[in-house]
Amino acid sequence: MDRTIAYASIRTGCKDNKDYSHLTQTRTYKEIHSHFQSMFFDVVEEKNFSIDGYDKNATLYVDVLLYGSDKHIKLDAIIHDAISSNEKIGILVTNINSFGNASQIKSYYHIFQQHNIYVLCPDYNRLNGLSEYSTCDYSFAPLPAVQIAKVMQRIDSLSDNDLKENRGRTPSDYTDSFQAAYWLYESYQIPEKIAVAMSGHLKTAFHYKAANYELSGDFAVGLQRFAPPNIASIPKRYGKLPLKFHEIATLIDAKQQPVESIMDEICIDLHVPSIHPVNFMRFKLREELAGQSILKQYNNPDHYFIKKFKEYMDDGGDPTCFWNIYCHEIPQK
Repeated sequence: MDRTIAYASIRTGCKDNKDYSHLTQTRTYKEIHSHFQSMFFDVVEEKNFSIDGYDKNATLYVDVLLYGSDKHIKLDAIIHDAISSNEKIGILVTNINSFGNASQIKSYYHIFQQHNIYVLCPDYNRLNGLSEYSTCDYSFAPLPAVQIAKVMQRIDSLSDNDLKENRGRTPSDYTDSFQAAYWLYESYQIPEKIAVAMSGHLKTAFHYKAANYELSGDFAVGLQRFAPPNIASIPKRYGKLPLKFHEIATLIDAKQQPVESIMDEICIDLHVPSIHPVNFMRFKLREELAGQSILKQYNNPDHYFIKKFKEYMDDGGDPTCFWNIYCHEIPQK
């Protein structure tokens, strides 16, 4: 790309174009700024911010949409700049809703396609971390033409109702302690009570966070760091079946292709979050073993770990800190 920018829009109930130079000091703007920074984007704010201003040297642009107005002044200026300079531009957004309603999004995407403007929209519900509306990857390299054509097909069929579901999951704080607890629990090595204590949450919150973790980009990293090598052959221990699981399984069986290569496309077509291939196999195994005593069959307690955890707790230790201490030891089982 010749230029990469981050873009967002804010709606306001104000009807007049007042002086909004103070906007950069508001909580909403700071959250937008912080979010793009958390994605390792080099944020440069506009100098002397105003609703209708346009600073070519900035990398972060925020449109303020006045009451009753759908004018994306800064986005239009970016497009005009791209057309006049013939630059190839990459736009990072947190959600395509930033471009307006379904009709506006369609219009903008067709303009983008005509003038070498590409959209990077993260979605951690997908294995590749990209929303189905992205036209470039995390390096801002345009996706292959065949993939962009599929994106445009989705855009052309977009409705306002679809936008309600377009809320790409954002990263969360999954500590090493939480991840270790999750994988030890899911591989039947520790009881639920210890996993919950290590997580620092109550039981319900632990399982809620675990469900979000399974949909996050951190899951694949944790799989390599904490999971036992045979985890794919161990049935899922906890959690409801993912949405439309049986439909997904039927389509995967019919396609007879590697799960990891088709999971995103299948789940996008079904309008559900993607399932990591390892979890897909584990859920499928749990379904096949329905009615059997899975816990008894796969129970594999790590007695040394459980013993050390109990000793640590008896000494008044903080359970959320146990893993950081334990992981530096060489367990003698």
